[in-house]
Amino acid sequence: MIHGVELGRLGSRAATVGPEGPTLLGEVLAPSLAAALAAAPEPGPLVIAVPGTLDDHHRRAVRAEAEALGHTVLRIVSAPLAAALACELPARAGRFAVFDLGEDAFDFRVLAVDPDGVVEVRGAVAEESVGGAAMDRAVADILLSELGLRAAPQTLAAVALAAGDARIALARHFSVTLDCVLPSGRRVQSRLNRHRFAHCVEPLLDRLARLCHDALEEAVLRTDEIDEVILVGDGARAPWVRAFVGELFQRVPVEAPLGAPALGAAALAARLWGGEPPALLDGLCMTLGLEADDGYIEWLLRRGAPFPASAERFVEGPVALTVYQGERNTAADCRPVGVYRLDAGAGARVTFRVDADGLIDVAAEATDGRPLPVRCERPA
Repeated sequence: MIHGVELGRLGSRAATVGPEGPTLLGEVLAPSLAAALAAAPEPGPLVIAVPGTLDDHHRRAVRAEAEALGHTVLRIVSAPLAAALACELPARAGRFAVFDLGEDAFDFRVLAVDPDGVVEVRGAVAEESVGGAAMDRAVADILLSELGLRAAPQTLAAVALAAGDARIALARHFSVTLDCVLPSGRRVQSRLNRHRFAHCVEPLLDRLARLCHDALEEAVLRTDEIDEVILVGDGARAPWVRAFVGELFQRVPVEAPLGAPALGAAALAARLWGGEPPALLDGLCMTLGLEADDGYIEWLLRRGAPFPASAERFVEGPVALTVYQGERNTAADCRPVGVYRLDAGAGARVTFRVDADGLIDVAAEATDGRPLPVRCERPA
């Protein structure tokens, strides 16, 4: 049996490909890959769809965990790109946007599909803390402020949980009652409708709009040049999010099927296992850079660059090269990937590679062509 998995930070889904085609195995509310694959009848070839916010260290851990469970990992792919495959984008030439809003993160891709069916990422952004859970906290903050209550962590968590239930109910009803018992024992009730919820989360929607424009700028495209916008993720199913995306792109967005990244990953696994070319080019959603002596970042590969990709630097003597992912100019504001130590002697060329799975590898070669050992220290 051939499998695909959509792995999120707050939840996972799995799919399988059998004689009847791709089938969703169901949602597993746990971040563990083992839990996501628990419904799989047996180990097999596997493609894993991951959020763009998953860094190199965690991607390696995901691959290792899958292999420890007996699976053959064929590819790690971004969740929006896998969702695009589930929507059969390779069969349609054009320019597409995939708006993936989960519970804990936002992942946006601008895709170009050529007449041969090759899907290429032209622009990419990914950011944590702007998903459905962030919207629930924003609503909770406003409600607590209106009630004159202090937003202590436990109180905020309780109201945010109730706001999450209300958000889900608002997908079916125009107006619902938020009902919550606080840790103090006090009961809080508030009437919420779709308009009020959308007003509470307006700053987050503004942030999403800016991120979309950043990716479109990378792709050198305007919103009116996008042929179709695809909504992915539980957060994107909210009525105010659909309305927001429709207004942003001036077109009615299309909802991907439930579990689209897992289904697309399973379809890609079947293609790769059958010896067919993958017909897709993923792209970096976080810029890769080196920490300079003054604490600033020297860019290696910019966000949106298609991978596999590589960059080179010339170094001398014993060096420790600290690699970061992120869009800020200072190392303190970016995410560390690892520290790579080597003795370059009189000089060496260091190559930083991002492979087809988005994994980072660093190799060094002396001026006389000898490979030099590179020791990697990854963050805990």
